[in-house]
Amino acid sequence: MSLSDLQKTKDALSALDAEIAAQRERFEASIAELLDQKRRLERELADGLRAELASLGDTVTGVAGRARATASRARGRIDEERIIAALRQRSPIGAQHIADHIEAAANGISSAALSSKLRDMVERGLLVKQGQRRGTKYSVGPRA
Repeated sequence: MSLSDLQKTKDALSALDAEIAAQRERFEASIAELLDQKRRLERELADGLRAELASLGDTVTGVAGRARATASRARGRIDEERIIAALRQRSPIGAQHIADHIEAAANGISSAALSSKLRDMVERGLLVKQGQRRGTKYSVGPRA
């Protein structure tokens, strides 16, 4: 390749770089415009939804909101007395047997929540823990 051919190639590269920069600038401007349009529509939708909810007033949030809150508090509540009753019937027993006795799955109680409750009850002296991991058994504690 001659020196003049190299210069032509260099000039062609410069022209392509300039064209790429121009195209990129137009593309970015177009994207910015589309993003602005999207934000405007999102604000319009949010304002419309707020207005619609406000027109419904307390009939939705007042009654249904309180009912949902009460149901969610009742669901997932772990009754310590039922745990102690299960342990008084048969002791020591594992966490799975306790979960079955208090119908944990039907009441929306996760195994993690039950484990946390059992750990809390052990710390307060309501239960006594024997063993580790899968071999852990619980019995009624001195403060129950």
